[in-house]
Amino acid sequence: MHSKRGLPVALNYYRVDEELWKNPDKLLQLSSLALRSAQREKTQIKIRSLRLKELPNLSLNIEVMLREVGINDPQTLQLLGAKRSWLKLRSTRKNGRY
Repeated sequence: MHSKRGLPVALNYYRVDEELWKNPDKLLQLSSLALRSAQREKTQIKIRSLRLKELPNLSLNIEVMLREVGINDPQTLQLLGAKRSWLKLRSTRKNGRY
């Protein structure tokens, strides 16, 4: 634990003792595993946190409209494709919702 402004902060660091410093092959292996794990975690967090409005050319208004027709995330939008997504939006407009 690390203290920042008087509050404890958890850090994702590993302590390297003298024995590990003396074994560079093991140190490199563990460092490589830690790096790959951190990169996977970062990618997963980025995927989960990506909102529709963060995609190019999509505003908050379009995100709201897409959510109303059941398109809640970028993966669903990509799966449906632009044409089917647009047709879903268009059909709700014809029904008087927009």
